Amino acid sequence: MENHNVEHNAQTSAPAPANRAVTSSGSPKLLLKCSIILLIILLLLIPLSFIKSLIAERAERQQEVIGEVSSKWGGEQLLTGPVLELPVSYTTRMKDGSEAVYKDLIYVLPSRLKLDGTIIPQERHRSLYKVNLYNARAKLTGDFRDIDWSQVNVDLSRVNWKDARLILGLSDPAGLTQEIFYKTPGSSRLFSAFQESGGMLHEGLVLKNLSQDIFTQPFEIALDFNGNSSLRMAPLANESEVRWTSSYPHPSYTGKFLPRKDSSREQTKGFDATWKTITAHRPFPQVWINKKTDLHENAYGVNLVEPTNHYAQTERVVKYALLFIGLTFGVFFLIETLQKLQLHPLQYILVGLAMVIFYTLLLSFSEYMDFRWAYLIAAMAIILLVSGYIKAIFKKLKIVSGFTAGLLVLYGYVYFLIQLEDMALIFGSVALFILLALIMYFTRKIDWYRINSSVISA
Repeated sequence: MENHNVEHNAQTSAPAPANRAVTSSGSPKLLLKCSIILLIILLLLIPLSFIKSLIAERAERQQEVIGEVSSKWGGEQLLTGPVLELPVSYTTRMKDGSEAVYKDLIYVLPSRLKLDGTIIPQERHRSLYKVNLYNARAKLTGDFRDIDWSQVNVDLSRVNWKDARLILGLSDPAGLTQEIFYKTPGSSRLFSAFQESGGMLHEGLVLKNLSQDIFTQPFEIALDFNGNSSLRMAPLANESEVRWTSSYPHPSYTGKFLPRKDSSREQTKGFDATWKTITAHRPFPQVWINKKTDLHENAYGVNLVEPTNHYAQTERVVKYALLFIGLTFGVFFLIETLQKLQLHPLQYILVGLAMVIFYTLLLSFSEYMDFRWAYLIAAMAIILLVSGYIKAIFKKLKIVSGFTAGLLVLYGYVYFLIQLEDMALIFGSVALFILLALIMYFTRKIDWYRINSSVISA
């Protein structure tokens, strides 16, 4: 009897093994539930792909509208030159005694060139879309003095001045708002528009019937033209200075050179930018014969960008869709686990569809109002809808309040991320790290092997 009691006490006082054998049926059920949730998330990618296509379609329609308005106003403008084109003829005697006449074209660039202009932003509306346009007014001054003719072997007495041309390239001459004159001391001559397929400059303004006085007199050209979004210039003189001022607050400088002087960061309501280039910046000489040259290679200028393009911002928000849905479902699952409830997959689907509808609300509202207000209205509508649904399921104010606060933080932080440019990645990575740390902290005591029995380890 005594030995039996000792054996019984030894059995009851033996410590439990460190690794408990898994005998509960909770683990398979947990894996099944997680698989169903993952499948629902993957299925929700289908409507998200349709939303992305819808955004692209609306953005494409906006570009079509911009093209239609620009065709009547003026497109993206590229101002090139001026370039002096001189035809030269000379006669050569052949071996048989006959004479052959040859023709060359000499191209001459100005010695000095200065442009001082103002870009006046314009705004037009067509249906739901806004189109950013501009009117550019500038004074172009310069001269063809001090030409280094040693670069070519040509006899200037053979120049056919009647067919000589002064060419000023303009990519869309339809945007001109007034006649353009070539002014020198004591004279003023009218430019005419031209289009040709074989020249270096295909469209622009041309002045004919020149004289050799062009090499001795300074000139002045007053420009007034309309354009859309972009204005670039390729000044080709040995010394060039270009200055553009504007009240437009969001310039984006483009081309091979940045402005030497730029006040856009100091001014909140416009910019004042100056470019300076010299001969060394140009990959071709001041004078050459016949050779077709890409005169636009060194073009530079400014784009009048739209920083709050709601289609681009909506597209950026959609990129966070998996984060939205995944985190929401994860919180749902944790609440379900801790509260000892069983949610039906249909309830997950309804919540997921509500979060997908957020993007259609955001897209449609942003076409009628400022993106900030559209985001706020769409986010609050979905947060209230999902929070009300959570209240109906869990019936606990504490859970509803915590879940609503979490959604507010999530939507608010994503809006903060899409406003960033260079820092979006680091802020997003840090936020995900903190979120993962919080999930690991709050779930550290859950016994996942006995989840169906709701056993929480000490």
